[in-house]
Parts: sequence; structure tokens; C-alpha cells
Amino acid sequence: ENAGAVGWGEDSIGFDLQQMRDVSITYAGVPDVETQLAVGFRTSEKMDPGSQVEISKPEAFQSRCNVATVSTISLPPVLNCDVHKTKIVLTLSGTLQGGEYAFAIIVKTPSKTPALNEWSLLLKSQMGFVQDAAMSIPGKTIHPELKMVSTPLRWTSSDAGQASTITMGFVVAEKILPNKLGDLLITLPENFAHAIEQECSVESINGALPLLASVDGACKWVDIQLADRVVIRLDPNQEVPPGTYELRFPVTVPEQMPAYNVWLLTFCQPVTGTGACLQAHSPNALATFPSAGFSFGNTPATATAALPAVAIRSSFSASFWAFCTFAVFLQCSHR
Repeated sequence: ENAGAVGWGEDSIGFDLQQMRDVSITYAGVPDVETQLAVGFRTSEKMDPGSQVEISKPEAFQSRCNVATVSTISLPPVLNCDVHKTKIVLTLSGTLQGGEYAFAIIVKTPSKTPALNEWSLLLKSQMGFVQDAAMSIPGKTIHPELKMVSTPLRWTSSDAGQASTITMGFVVAEKILPNKLGDLLITLPENFAHAIEQECSVESINGALPLLASVDGACKWVDIQLADRVVIRLDPNQEVPPGTYELRFPVTVPEQMPAYNVWLLTFCQPVTGTGACLQAHSPNALATFPSAGFSFGNTPATATAALPAVAIRSSFSASFWAFCTFAVFLQCSHR
């Protein structure tokens, strides 16, 4: 009577099925930290109100997902978010048309990489039938030596076509030893472009960050050749001491916000030769922190909305993880 898909699955013998397109699940591969998990996908299905977006997850990942902490980005409004042992279910209160979508939720990473480290994304009708899905998506490796968390994304303007100053950063809880980090890669959402005219106009807020040395006044620690990303080059021979580190640079806000409106901060291992780390999924990328982007008209998130400097201890204390929780909450509260 009603045309449309009524199920999606895979049998044990096997037959060809088309996975949902352009699916990405991004979270930081660092231990025991609350971080945003950004999900992107493309579907040709129409989903009515009451339909569900289900994320199958490794059991070791925890979440305190609720309507207040979901960044819908381009997803229709969410009625509720239910967390189960091995899945997180978002119930939609609006209609999802065919197209590209993104959203972000909060998860707490485990202390080590799970033995079964796979994720899946399923779109289900009101009756629970699978309409579209992407199965067995490999999870990120957890790097125990990277004890850090990102700071909230900040901006000075959200007006279309206008200049805005972006601040992205991270907090290191325990020193990172030499030869662990090479580049920091900041990837802008589609349609955004940085407005950096000179490398030295990029600001590094904390002088303890071991940047690659400048040569004859030229800031060799910044690479701005590509308009949609900024590369910060570290001196791999130095350690990164505990502390709060932030980077500030100008961008141009686009006339149209992208569906996948997510900013990425990627930590890369040192490389030699031509193995530059220019993508978040580069073989040299260690961990990527996603931050849901702002929408037109959002109130500027300035330094007053950021967290104050805190004493970072060499061990993971309860106060530090309270800091992490609050940091992630601030990133969601501006959406």
C-alpha cells in the first residue's frame, strides 16, 4: 500500500547491499575523556517524525546523551536521546528528507582501545524497520600517551559573509614526550575559508607550546597554503608540558552553512619527507577532536565563555574530568 523500504540487513550467506553513503563517526582517540562524537551521513530516505537514528557502539563507551547536550547541526529537532548498553538512540521530532546531515553527541572514551571496536549507524522508521544503514565502521585507536581534552570552539561573529576570529585549543593533563607529536591540523567546515594574510598573524596563546622555530622573522610553524585548513608545525624534539594551549586566526563566514558543520583539531605524529598530515584521516593522524560549528545568528562565544586557566595535575584527578565535562557542555550550549 505504501511504497518504500521496509527493512535493511545482511544474511550469513551474503549478498550485495549498499551501505549508507558518506558516513563518518569522529571522536578523539584519547583515554578516559568526555568528548564530542560527530556523525555525518547522506541518505535518500525520507524519515517521518518519530523515526530514529541509532548509533551502535562498543560497550566500553559511555554517554550522557540528552536533548540538552545534542548538537543537531543539520539534523531535524530531536525529541529525546536514550542511551543503552551498546547503542544510543535519537528520536526525531521533525521530518528528515533525503540529503546530507550531521549531529554531535557527548561520549566518554574508555581507557584503552576496545577489543570489539566497531560502530554502526542505522535509520529506523517509527515501526522500527531499518530504512538505511552503515555497518561495521572501524573505531578509533585509543592513544594512552595523549592525556588531553579540547577547549570549546569560540568565534567573534556568526554573520554570513563577514569576518570572524576563531579560537581552538586543548588542555594537556600530562606532559607529552618528545617525538610523539609533529603537526596540529585545523580543518575548517566546507564553505569556510581562513582569512590569514601572513603566517605570523596566527596567534599561539601559550608560549610553552613548542612551535617550530621561526627563520629570519618568518613563522615557519604555520602553513596556510590551503584555504580550508591551517597546519601548526611543532618541534618534535621537544616535549609538550601540561597546560592550556589555544590558537587564534581569522576566517570568512560563508553565505551558506554546510550540512557537515564540524571543526576538526587533529594531532599528528612526526613525519619525514612527503608524508604531510593534511587530512583528519591521514595515516599519520593520531587523534581528532571534533567541535560542532556555530549557526548564523549564534551569539559570539568569546573568552568570557571559555574556561578559566586551571592547575593541571600530572594525574587524572576528579577536578580535571569535571573540567572536561564542563568544556564539552559549553561547546554544546551555543548550538
